[in-house]
Parts: sequence; C-alpha cells; structure tokens
Amino acid sequence: MWKFFTRIFGSRNQRLIKELGRTVAAVNAFEAKTAELRDEQFPEKTRELKARFAAGATLEALAPEAFALVREASRRKLGLRHFDVQLIGGLVLNAGKIAEMRTGEGKTLMATLPAYLNSLTGEGVHVVTVNEYLAQRDSDWMAPVFRFLGLEVGVIKNAQSQDEKRAAYACDITYGTNNEFGFDYLRDNLAFRLEERVQRKLSFAIVDEVDSILIDEARTPLIISGPAEESTELYLKINALVPKLARAPLEEAVERGLLIEQIDSKRVRGDLRQGDVILGVNGENVATVEQLSAALGRGKSAHKAKLEVWRDRRVHNPSVEFLGAEAAETAGAAEGAVRATRATGVGARQPTPAERYELAIDGDFWVDEKAKQATLTESGHQRIEELFAASGLLRDGESLYDATNIRLMHHLNAALRAHAIYKRDVDYIVRGGEVIIVDEFTGRTMPGRRWSDGLHQAVEAKEGVQVREENQTVASITFQNYFRLYSKLSGMTGTADTEAFEFQEIYGLEVAVIPTHKPMVRKDRADLVFLTEQDKFQAILEDIQDCAKRGQPVLVGTTSIETSERLAKLLVGAKIPHEVLNAKQHEREAHIVAEAGRPSAVTIATNMAGRGTDIVLGGSPQIQIDALRNPSANDLEKIQVDWRERHEQVLAAGGLHIIGTERHESRRIDNQLRGRSGRQGDPGSSRFYLSLEDNLMRIFGDPTRMKALMTRVGMKAGEAIESGMLTRQIERAQRRVEQHNFDARKQLLEYDDVANDQRRVIYQQRTDLMAAEDVAEAIVGVREEVVDKLVDEFVPPAAPEDQWDVPGLVAAVERDFGPRLPIGEWVEAEASGDGTSLKKKVLDALQVAYHEKVEGVGAEVMRYIEKEVMLRTLDTHWREHLAAMDYMRQGIYLRGYAQKDPKQEYKREAFALFSSMLDRIKLDTITTVSKIQVRSQEEIEREETERQRRLARALQLQHAEAISPIQAGAAEGQGMDMDPGLGVPTAPFVRAVPKVGRNEPCPCGSGRKYKHCHGALQQANG
Repeated sequence: MWKFFTRIFGSRNQRLIKELGRTVAAVNAFEAKTAELRDEQFPEKTRELKARFAAGATLEALAPEAFALVREASRRKLGLRHFDVQLIGGLVLNAGKIAEMRTGEGKTLMATLPAYLNSLTGEGVHVVTVNEYLAQRDSDWMAPVFRFLGLEVGVIKNAQSQDEKRAAYACDITYGTNNEFGFDYLRDNLAFRLEERVQRKLSFAIVDEVDSILIDEARTPLIISGPAEESTELYLKINALVPKLARAPLEEAVERGLLIEQIDSKRVRGDLRQGDVILGVNGENVATVEQLSAALGRGKSAHKAKLEVWRDRRVHNPSVEFLGAEAAETAGAAEGAVRATRATGVGARQPTPAERYELAIDGDFWVDEKAKQATLTESGHQRIEELFAASGLLRDGESLYDATNIRLMHHLNAALRAHAIYKRDVDYIVRGGEVIIVDEFTGRTMPGRRWSDGLHQAVEAKEGVQVREENQTVASITFQNYFRLYSKLSGMTGTADTEAFEFQEIYGLEVAVIPTHKPMVRKDRADLVFLTEQDKFQAILEDIQDCAKRGQPVLVGTTSIETSERLAKLLVGAKIPHEVLNAKQHEREAHIVAEAGRPSAVTIATNMAGRGTDIVLGGSPQIQIDALRNPSANDLEKIQVDWRERHEQVLAAGGLHIIGTERHESRRIDNQLRGRSGRQGDPGSSRFYLSLEDNLMRIFGDPTRMKALMTRVGMKAGEAIESGMLTRQIERAQRRVEQHNFDARKQLLEYDDVANDQRRVIYQQRTDLMAAEDVAEAIVGVREEVVDKLVDEFVPPAAPEDQWDVPGLVAAVERDFGPRLPIGEWVEAEASGDGTSLKKKVLDALQVAYHEKVEGVGAEVMRYIEKEVMLRTLDTHWREHLAAMDYMRQGIYLRGYAQKDPKQEYKREAFALFSSMLDRIKLDTITTVSKIQVRSQEEIEREETERQRRLARALQLQHAEAISPIQAGAAEGQGMDMDPGLGVPTAPFVRAVPKVGRNEPCPCGSGRKYKHCHGALQQANG
C-alpha cells in the first residue's frame, strides 16, 4: 500500500528535490545578469546583499541571487561552473539538512553556495573537515572565489597561536577540523578573560563527511586533561602478572557445536512465542526443534514439552531468562534458552552462566569480542588474588573486592583488555616509542589521542614503551553536544541514507539524497562467500592477477593493517607490483591515492573512508608536473597526451575495480569503499570477498550454522557461493551491528546530556564572571548565603536555645572567615534571641572586616582578586566534579540489580552532586577572599630578595660539595674571591629577568599594569 502511494505522490525526497527545482530555476534566471557584472562589482553586490539582510530580508529570499553570484565567481576564478544538482545540494545545506551526494560529485564546490549565503549574516560560517590536510586544501582551493566576492577566508590549525586563531575565526568563512573547533570551544571556556577567547558565536556549520564526524566519532568525546597524581608503577606490575592467566576456551566450545535453532511459530502452541530458542550443549544434551515438535505432536502444551526435554537431559539452571517466561516460572528451571534477535529470530550463540562456568574451569577469564570486554572467571579471581599476594599487591586475608582495592580492579581490567582484545597493527601501532591509536573506521593514525580508563597505559606497559601518567579530565564534550550548540547545522557526505534515522533522532537533521549529474554505470557484483579465509585470499589474488593482465587498476579495501600486510605478502609472492596505504605509510597517502588509477596499478588501502583524494583514471598528471622543476609548454603538452592515452586505456579495461576483503561493521563504510569507483559517470566495478571466518560473521553472525548448511549442500573447500540468502544474512548481521552501535551512541548521549546541562550552566557562569567589571555584589550575595547556611548548621531555626552549638559556630566562623567573633556574648545579651538576628550580626561583622581589607589593599586590586578567586575556585571544583561523575557512571549500572533504572539513578545522583558542588564553590570562594593576605610591593620585594639570597646560598653549598681539591687549588691560583667558610668563589646575584615596576606593563602580554595583573596575583598568593 505504501509503495502504491509513493508511486503516485513520490517519496519525501522526490517531492523535496522537485520543490527545490523552482529555486534552481530562479538561480538560472539570474545567470545572464551576473555574467555582465565587472569584477569590481562583485564585492559591491555582497555589501548590497548584507544590507538587505540587515533590513529584514530572509536568506531564502536572497538565495537565488547569492547562488548566481557564487556560480559566476567560481567560473571566473576556478573555471568551474556549479551544476544544477550542486545548486540543489546548496539549498539543502542552507535549510539545515544533510545532503547525500555520491563521491566525486563536487561537494567541496557545492559548499561555497550556502557558506557565502550564510556569511551575509555577519556571524561567520564554519566549514568542518575530518583532517587538517583537507581543511587547508579546501581553504586554498575555494579562497579565490570568496575573496573575489569580498569575503575573508581563514583556516584553523592545531599549531597556531591564539592571535592567529582569533584572526581566522574573525573571518567570514573559517575552515578547520572537527577536533580543532571542539577543542577551541573547550579552551575558550577555560580562559580567564574574554579577550583570551578565540571563537565567536556558533552560528552555522557545514560538516563535510558528516557521517564520519557525527556518527563514527560520536562515542569519542573531546577531552582536555591534566596529569593526575597517580604513579605508573602499578601498570607495570600488573602487566607482568596478566600473561600468567589462561583464557577460557569458550570460543572453541562454540565452534565445536553449541547449537541454536529457531522454533517455527506455526508448529508451536501454548506459552511459547515466536523467537523462543532451544539450545543444547555438546553431545547427548542437544534438544532440537524436531524433538520439541514431536513432543507437541503428542498433544502436550509447549511448556510441558519443554519440561520433558529438559528433564530428560537432566540439566538445571534457574538463572537464565528467556522469551515465554511463564513456562520458565512453572518449571523452576530454564536451561539453554536465550533471547533470539528480533530482526531474524536467530542470534549469535551466547553461552549461559552455567556453560560459562563449566567451560571456564580450565580458564581464568573469558572474552566478549562484541562488547570488547574481558571478564574474570571464579577460578580466575582466585588465581589473580594468589598472584597479587605473591607480588605484594595484596596483603594476607585481603580480597580483590575490598573497598581499598578498587584501584587494583581498575588496573587489572585495563590490563586484561590490553592483552586479550586490543591488537597491535589492528587497533594501534607502535612508532617512535609511542602507542598510536588507529581509527577503526578510516584506518588513519590518531596521534595525541589516548584511550581512557587506564587502557592506554596498560597497552603501553604491554608493548614495553614508556608508560605515561594517567590524566585527569579538565574539560570534555562529545561531538554530539558540541555540534548541537550551533544555531544551524548542516552536513554533506556520500553515504548518509543508511543512517538517516539516527541523524533525525539525535540531531534533528533530515537526509536528502541529491541526484547524480551523470548516470551511475558502476557494476556492483554479488558477494562471493568462501568457507575459509585462505580460500578467500586465494580468490582475491586471482582476481587481482586477472585485472593486472588486462590493464585495469585495482583498489583493495581492508579492515586492518594486519590484513593489508597479509595480502601484500601474497602479492609479493606472486610478483605483482603494488602499493600499500595504511596507518604505517600515511606520509605517502596523497601520492599513492593519486596514482591508484594508472593502468594495472594495484593499491591496498586500509579503510578508504574519508581519504579525501580523488582517484583519477589514468593517474594524476599533476604528480608528473610537480616532479619537474620548470616544465616547458612542450613538457606540459606531452604529460597531457600521455595521460589521455592512459585514461582511455583504463576506460577500455572497465575503469577502477574495487575489491573488499571483508564486509565492514557498517554498510555505510562498504558504500564509501565502492564509491571510490564510478565517479562522474566513469565505468567501474566492485566485489566483496567474504568467508565464514571473517570477524563480522564470527562475532555477530552464526558461522557454525552457516558452515553446516553450506557443507550440507555439497560445498567444498576452495569453492565460492553466490547466494541471495547469504547476502541477506550478511546484511542482517550488519544491521545488528549498526543497531548495536546506534544504541551505544544513543545511550552515551542520554548520559552525556546530564553532564551537558551542567556544563552549560558552569560555562555560562564563567562567561558572566569574565564579562562582569565588578563582582563585589556577587560576593556579598554569596557571603549572605554561606553565612545563612553556616548559622543554621550550628543554630537550627526550630531548636531551643539550649541545643545551640555556640562554641562550634565561633570556631567555624574563625576557620572559614578569619575573625573570632564574640557570638557567645551576643547570645547572652539577647534574652529572646533567635537565629535571624544572630545571622545579621555575624554577617555585619564579617562585612566590616572585609571592607577594612578592601580599604587596605585598594578597591581595584580587590575586585581583580575576587574575580580570579571565583574563576579558579569554579574551575577546581568543576574538574573534581567531572571525575566524580566519571566514577559514578562506571558503577551506576549495578543499580539495575536493585530493580532501579540506572539512567534515572544517574540523573538523580548527578543533580545531588552538582548541587553539592555549587555549595562548595560558594563556601570556598568566600573563605578564600576573606582569609587572603595581600601585601605591599615593598614587602614582596624584601621577601623576594631574601628568597634569592637563600637560593644563592643553597646553590653555593651544592657547588661546594661537588668541588675537588684540585679545582679549589686552581681557583686560588686564578686569584678569584673566595668565601673562606665555603671554599668556593663568590659572585654577585644577577636577576634572570629584569625587575618589573608596579606601574609598568605586565610581561605576560595582557596589556594591564603589573600591579593589576600578575603583581596582584603574586601578592595574593604570598
């Protein structure tokens, strides 16, 4: 029915494209008029459009003329004219949507249209890319167009100074990476003065490769951290013990024949519902669908049939839940039943707790590859406690689960994951004595990025490189919450439609699929499935050899460095020239990709997603041009002729052929690999080679069942099968992974939203503080609130006077504020006193003492100190709060065992923590400004002179201990002045830096006088 209506009315996407076609016609109507403009008139037209927007015109109304101006500017400066489909894409971006354009359709050029249009607001436009190379390339490429139109273009990089970044952000269009935009936001919210910030208002962002940034990297928060006070020695000690633990052979047991069967709902009656599964353990304890059906055929209800099957097998385990719970409750025993995947009715075999115990008797830990977790078994707990005790990490009688040993568990879990799950040349590489993470989606290395929770330190210990200190989070934000700060967000990519639901659900972004300029002619061939990896790689090798003979270039996409190097060895053995592009060869990336289109070229690439360089059929002529120092016209002509010959040769051979060595976890990554071929109507082909031993099938599929089926139908080693059923099974596995990852990202967001609300409150408070010229009124208000709570603590409002703790209040006021007040006398003087009058007297006395301090120091200096103290106190407690939130989140899932919703518990406790933090901030702020001692410049200079004298004396004593009699004699012979008491030469003290006067500019570069800047801080800190 739905398809019937779609055929009549068109899909949502078709209707949107048709609607935007009217605006495209309006743009085309302006084309002749803009072609008549002189070059100098384009900046004038930009100023005119800005004035019209300021006068109330909408961007949608200005779009036709603005797009026509950009199209003409591009034609004049770059020789490129926007196609109509690029205009449609630009309109989609301007509407705050995601434009899916096939690879090679010109997304970079398309982005100039909405970027120019939205720059007319004067609030700045951010164009976000995945790496600095692309940011610089796109900025350099498009800058002539924007400057021709009278706009300024900037690019932000990691190595820039604050002034350079501030200038880049002040431009109309700013290019940069998602990481740099996010880190600059965090750094701005760690600044102490507004003028130290670099970013402007977050108005409009165009995110290139939006699926990579907003989905693939959504689970990796941006973190600015500082060193924590924890030694790295414990990582090394535990790393030496973990290899002594044995891995439980669960996976082998599953391979030997643990069965999973789907019950046909048409043949089952009673309490069983569709999706119930019967599992059996090896050998005689196998309960199959046939047995159950036979029992049902005798007219017995389903749950009774189940009971008979289980009773006959004498297997008992009441801890396992399953669909059709009524039968389980009746039975009191439910061995071997687990939840089946709703999408297919068949899920990956997950061992029951009883099976885990039985199978793990000979092992110390078992691994869940899907969740990337390693868990100790019962025997493993006992074994590791013995090892810890022997190495002195545990005392006799202590348990690993004692509260004092929580830190040991943290380090042990990290070490287990490092050894059992994270693999070298797959998840990371070791280069220059450092462990560098490899992006699982793009295959790029991520220098500077570190795993959290001690995992990175555990991997460093495992690899024998220097273990760096664990860091404490100072500021953090996820990409999900950062990009939701923009008033308007849009994105572009070649593969977004498969993730359309997540974009809509998380970001409120609709995906629009833009038609291609030319029809797609690439041939996507059916997958070939083999029984073993060895058979698969042999078939890949034969395919590559065939293409190389015909002169067809081949791009082979792998999922890991390990796979790419394995395939490279096979090609070396077959004497086939090839290039390998992975995280180890990233320096030659642009050159390798540019030449991947030459005839017979073979390129092995780890995850081509986001590489950002077009593969030109016939190879890139620019590489040859760049190799010549001063190419003549004849040289250039010869290069072009040679390229055209190679180009035609590749076209005749069928274009670029894509080979996938296995399916990725996401269909989107597969589509990105395919998208490298068949650009702009070029011919091409693609094929994926799979085996039942691939990670995707092994972890998320059901390889045992599939292998049994394929063997049953007569399939032999070395043979391949093309089957729609297998392809659907693989796609179902991918959908399960995508759903699994989506659920993880959504859950991360739901938890991070709690922290995000708090983050926005804190950052807004910091901004208000920095913007305020005078925070004296805020100090007064905070003091009143702190005193009010303090008095209520010792003098409860409803308590009789004989229950008041007056001595405790006197001590608390002296401890927190400095002065010792005669509170006892005040209480005795009032016959019927109450807490309210007492609060007023305490507050008035503290206010008088504070005013005396202000008069002694000077109001201007005190105002500066107040603001600094408030900001630093806020930052200190926020940092501690982030650590507390992290610890709470790690264990909040345990509330589920108490029948409580962990998410709601997290929200409730996070609010309590936040309220408590705000109270501590107020108390510490008032305590600090009340007790701070500010000294005069003369006192500081006297103390500094004495400090330098003590330092010089200490240096001389140290030198005296090192001097030898020969050196002393030589010194005497040279006639140097000697200190008779020390036997070493004396010399006048020389300042390392010139002394700064109180009224001179502060050397920090702030522009303020020294006495109002670091001079005041020096006074404050004593």
